[in-house]
Amino acid sequence: MVGSFPLTVLEVARGRTGEVLFRYPVRRGEEFKLTFIHSITLRRIEEIYQVTADRQIAIKEMVFDEPGPNLPAFPEGNTRWIFENDRWRVIDYDMVLAEIPMLVAQEVADHKLKIGDKTVSLVQLAGPGQNIKIRVIRVSIAELAWKRGFAWLSPKKQWISKNKKN
Repeated sequence: MVGSFPLTVLEVARGRTGEVLFRYPVRRGEEFKLTFIHSITLRRIEEIYQVTADRQIAIKEMVFDEPGPNLPAFPEGNTRWIFENDRWRVIDYDMVLAEIPMLVAQEVADHKLKIGDKTVSLVQLAGPGQNIKIRVIRVSIAELAWKRGFAWLSPKKQWISKNKKN
């Protein structure tokens, strides 16, 4: 991408085809959240992630109001649990991911991605029962401008900038 003015973006794409559904400019250290309703406990869960210097995704924190199946049951590894405002915060994760693969739930979960001042329903974006991946990549500004010009061709695609409010 020499000479093409690269930009780092958080990208949501279809897991099988790689079709880009959403991009948002990010910087090293920027945080984003995934929120959802747990399928068994039916309680709201919040996962907080951070963009690393090498475009990886660090797990920073998980927040929930009561432990349950498929949730942490006690501190593991270096994690610490803090109870405040009637919620558990699990912090000090030592885990970095290249991408977050996930299945957008069909019914209860109401998966949402929050970054900056933007909140995106992953169910509306990808469709229920769809596999997606969330990753941090570099793209050229020229590519963004070209694709943004044709975004109207697919109502599912959202090419936004930090200055644009929906």
